[in-house]
Amino acid sequence: MYNNAIAVTFSVDGKTISWGGDSGNTTPLAPGHTFSCTGDGHLKTWNAVEGNHILMARIDDINRLPSERNKMNNCRSRTLTVGDYRGKLDMISQVADTLRINSADFDDWVHFTAWKENGQLRRKPGANLISSVTQTGSGHIAINPGCAIPVSYAAEGDQPAAENSRTGLWGNVINNAFTFSVPADTTERELNVYVGVTNGGRGEFNATLSDGSAPAFTDATWNANRSNDWCPVPDEAAICYTLRYRAASPGQTLTVAWKLIGDPNRYRAQIRLQAATLRTITK
Repeated sequence: MYNNAIAVTFSVDGKTISWGGDSGNTTPLAPGHTFSCTGDGHLKTWNAVEGNHILMARIDDINRLPSERNKMNNCRSRTLTVGDYRGKLDMISQVADTLRINSADFDDWVHFTAWKENGQLRRKPGANLISSVTQTGSGHIAINPGCAIPVSYAAEGDQPAAENSRTGLWGNVINNAFTFSVPADTTERELNVYVGVTNGGRGEFNATLSDGSAPAFTDATWNANRSNDWCPVPDEAAICYTLRYRAASPGQTLTVAWKLIGDPNRYRAQIRLQAATLRTITK
């Protein structure tokens, strides 16, 4: 953000509600520094409605910095839950770059390196808390060795080591989706899901607790047009969805889906699914 005012636009469920900036201060934001911004334009407030909503903050939404070629890391989304619920389902999404897996840190982890009879699924030995992936919708799904996120982990049991492996799954065609589930009960857990979208496409992430003890949510923040509505040279986006969740009773599940909902370049867009990690939150 060099030689320009730092401006942030805030939206809820895709509708702009406010924006704020530094009132013309053009002091460069140095690496590692932070800047606090308060929405002071337009509505300034939002009338809360019960349920789960998607709050998104985006920097440089009107391209004040045209020389910034890649704007993927200019936005971030999270859930905004309104109401009193017995369960919990909170989400933060942001750009992902690498994933280094240490089995001691997770109850379970999966690197999605297999589809049907092709490939060999790699996961934490003996865990099996993260379910197999199923397809919802129609379209092609296969293994892709060139996904965006480098995944690394050590050898363990019969689990081979991986160093910066970019293998994952890809799928095409609108409404084609990857779906899987994890256990849910009164224990709070954290699920991280590493996904992507390519060639100008837009993805949609959905999460639902089986007992309905917290409201489900749908997030369509991310596309592969470098965070713009349109881009002359479409790119790809790599995203990490972090979910903190718990159900109101034992024996429940949390089901998530990553779906392709936008394909402006006619059958070229793809969704990607690379990895997931699950851990128990200890206080």
